[in-house]
Amino acid sequence: MKKIGYLLLIIAAASMLLAMLIGLTVGLLEVPFGDSTALESILVTLWIVGTLLVFLGLSFLLVKVIKERLQNKEDNYYAQKVDK
Repeated sequence: MKKIGYLLLIIAAASMLLAMLIGLTVGLLEVPFGDSTALESILVTLWIVGTLLVFLGLSFLLVKVIKERLQNKEDNYYAQKVDK
C-alpha cells in the first residue's frame, strides 16, 4: 500500500510538472503550434490525471494508516488504560 501510494504521488507530480513545463515553454517562447486547442486539451488532461492520481495516492496512504491503527494492540491498550 505504501509503495503504491508513493508511486502514484510521484507519477502525479511528474504529470503536473510536465504540463507546467509545456505550458510555460509554449507561453513564454511563443512556440508556434498549428492547433492550440489540441495542445490545451493535452495540458488539461495531464493536469486532471495528475490531480486524480494525487487523490488516489493519498487514499492508499490513508487506508494504510487506518489499517495499521486498527491492528496495533499497543495503541488500543493506551487508549483504554492511560488516564487523561
